[in-house]
Amino acid sequence: LYQVICGRTTKDIDLLKKAWFNKYSSDLGLLLASELSGDFKLVIFACLQGIEQEYDTAYHTKEKAEADAEMFYKAGQKRWGTDEQKLINIICHSPAEYLRILNYTYVDKYGYNLAKALEKE
Repeated sequence: LYQVICGRTTKDIDLLKKAWFNKYSSDLGLLLASELSGDFKLVIFACLQGIEQEYDTAYHTKEKAEADAEMFYKAGQKRWGTDEQKLINIICHSPAEYLRILNYTYVDKYGYNLAKALEKE
C-alpha cells in the first residue's frame, strides 16, 4: 500500500482515486479509513491528500533543507515524545528530489539518515 500511494504526485493521486472509484464505485479514502490505524494511517492519508509539492530549485534550497533538518530533529530526537504529525508533514509534502537533499543535510548535522532517525523514535 505504501509503495502505491506514497511518493506520488498530486496528479497521480487524483488519477488513482478516480480509477478506484470508476472500478469499485466506492471512495478509496473511506475504505482505507476503516482498514488502517495509527501512524501508518496518518502517513497514508497525508499522501492520499495529494499534497506533495512540485520540486522547485528556487524553493527547495540547501537553506530550506537545513531548516527542515532542524525541525525534523526537534520534532523527534530532541524532544521527549515525538511530534509524529510534523515528521509526517515534512516527509509527505516533500518531493523525492528534495528528500534526498534533506537526508544528506540531516546526515551532515546529526550523523545518521532520516530513516535511522525514525527508527530511533
